[in-house]
Amino acid sequence: MKNVLFLLIITTIGFLGCHKKNHCNSTNSSFNQLYESIHTNNPSLIDDFMMDLEVHAYTFSVSDTQEVCSIGYQAAPNMSSKNYKIVIIDSLSNTILYSENHLFNSNNTSYVTPGISIKLLPGINYTINRIQLNWSPSITNTVGRVLYSNNLSIPFPFSDGNITLVSSNFYGTGSPLLNFGVPFIDIVFKK
Repeated sequence: MKNVLFLLIITTIGFLGCHKKNHCNSTNSSFNQLYESIHTNNPSLIDDFMMDLEVHAYTFSVSDTQEVCSIGYQAAPNMSSKNYKIVIIDSLSNTILYSENHLFNSNNTSYVTPGISIKLLPGINYTINRIQLNWSPSITNTVGRVLYSNNLSIPFPFSDGNITLVSSNFYGTGSPLLNFGVPFIDIVFKK
């Protein structure tokens, strides 16, 4: 009996050791590493909560096939009880890959897990949008964390690891602001 139990334990350990892990770790995502790298390499950029427009978006590409396992955002003060719509679009085919409403914490970045598989392929630009239309009574409720410059434009693209930020856009209740800054919408890939 001891030999059977020993063999079962060794087989299980061997299987687990060879089994590919599909972790979803939001602690240090590719996007977060890139955001920090942009800030470190461009010390004149400001990391703050601002930009009171309904849509904060950035366009990005990946260098190898990725699967989105989590999306992170920090709600504006007083907005943690109001849904934000997160939309991911394949810019090549103009196809919506993901569109869901989520609540986010206003004290820190919180994460949601998409209910569907979102596969991203190299060579395609994708756009992720954070949309807040339920901001009444004050448009300042649409502010979000942004890495920006007082010069009203920053020099895209930015790359680090397997992600490249191509451009950004902020719009809704005001003129679009192209490449004004990098909105902090964390996109986490399975490892």
